[in-house]
Amino acid sequence: MSTISVTSIALLPICTVIGDYQWITFTVMNMAFFAITVIETDRYLFFQKTILEFLRYSL
Repeated sequence: MSTISVTSIALLPICTVIGDYQWITFTVMNMAFFAITVIETDRYLFFQKTILEFLRYSL
């Protein structure tokens, strides 16, 4: 996922130069946005799971 988001953001200047193909630019940026959203959701869920385990074993 992180590779997709970094690649998509790196391709943005190339897509901007091609200006006539806005659908490519929108697709690339949507892929980056959704990849980052999935990464952040996964991080949040992992954090919640870790906190619950910590609380369970510390009580």
